Amino acid sequence: MEGTGAFFCGRSDYFKALLEDHFSESEELQTQPSIPVVTLHNISEEIFIRVLYYIYSDDTELSPENAYEVLCVADMYLLPGLKRLCGKTLAQVLDEDTVVSIWKAAKMFQLTRLEDQCTEYMAKIIEKLVELEEFAVAVKENAEAVEERQETDSIPLIDDIRFHIASNVQTYSAIEEANQKLEALDNLLATIGLEC
Repeated sequence: MEGTGAFFCGRSDYFKALLEDHFSESEELQTQPSIPVVTLHNISEEIFIRVLYYIYSDDTELSPENAYEVLCVADMYLLPGLKRLCGKTLAQVLDEDTVVSIWKAAKMFQLTRLEDQCTEYMAKIIEKLVELEEFAVAVKENAEAVEERQETDSIPLIDDIRFHIASNVQTYSAIEEANQKLEALDNLLATIGLEC
């Protein structure tokens, strides 16, 4: 396994398993080993070029438009560094319309730094966020994901938001603002029938 194949194998366990399997098949079928042709499915040329640049240089150009798709591929190809790069790109486009979906992606792909950035942003805009159905659904799903959750057990998403609300309190006016945010959050929990 020379050149490009060896380089890919050193960077990703996915490619290592894929290429080793192809090399062993080609050696069994022929006395002369040949370079196997590996076909990758469900990846566009543009996205594969981003992955290729990352494999060779530890960096790649990402945009908010392609970061999620690259993230899915980076997860499939077992490239944690590329996943973190995607997380940095997604963090740059956090706003009240994207924060819930980016938070869900961060949880799904285990990007804890991005997840924390999302909950910190949620804490800043919580009074707007509690009005959104998408946020209420995310809170419910997060509560349901806690195994054997009792009625008053904590909900990780709510705990993280409360932490960020409380951590920025340094003045009397900030205490009042934090209390208003916490009240808005508690009202949402009451509305959707959750306690924590």
